[in-house]
Amino acid sequence: MAASPGILDIYYKEVSFAVVDGISTLIKVYGPLHPLYLVFLVGYFAAMIAVIIRAFIKKTLEAPHHAMILATAVFVNIGVWLIEQLSDMTFEMLSVSYIISELFLLGVHMVASENQRLRGLVKEKEALKSEKGAQASEVSPEALEYFTRGLSSLTPTERLIFDAYVGGKHTKEILEELNIKENTLKFHNKNLYGKLGVASRRQLLEINRTLNK
Repeated sequence: MAASPGILDIYYKEVSFAVVDGISTLIKVYGPLHPLYLVFLVGYFAAMIAVIIRAFIKKTLEAPHHAMILATAVFVNIGVWLIEQLSDMTFEMLSVSYIISELFLLGVHMVASENQRLRGLVKEKEALKSEKGAQASEVSPEALEYFTRGLSSLTPTERLIFDAYVGGKHTKEILEELNIKENTLKFHNKNLYGKLGVASRRQLLEINRTLNK
């Protein structure tokens, strides 16, 4: 409609080019449907706000600040349009506002795309790190075999300590149940770990879980 002067007079009745005080300008005579542009802008802005609110409720909005920037750009265009209607301006401010808005939105899009790319790289690195960690925690067949052989060589006291560790008991509980001192427990731990081929209680539990899978 806006580009149809001379064919349809519903939006612009007449548009001409002139130089006023050394400034190139468009002389526009509005038609009856020119106010529809405000309806379009307000409707577009309302629809965008509705989509943003729905995205917040559904928790599908990844970058709320980007959505706010887009809504602000539309709101600015509405404001510029209203200023042109309420004041006698010869300068085509709305057209310049459109150009600035498009460049601005293009910049926002580029920033959002770059952020998305960086998030993808971070997730990829985290996945590789997790995969390496899982591989590092895998128990070798030799360690399992050594562990199994060591179980059969444990003394009765070492076996009690082993069962207590597997049962999730704390050091204080083990000391009370066996009625031994902490130094004595450390002595038994040294022999227990050496027979099973482990360096700590945590490693003992990990290998035991692997055997019982």
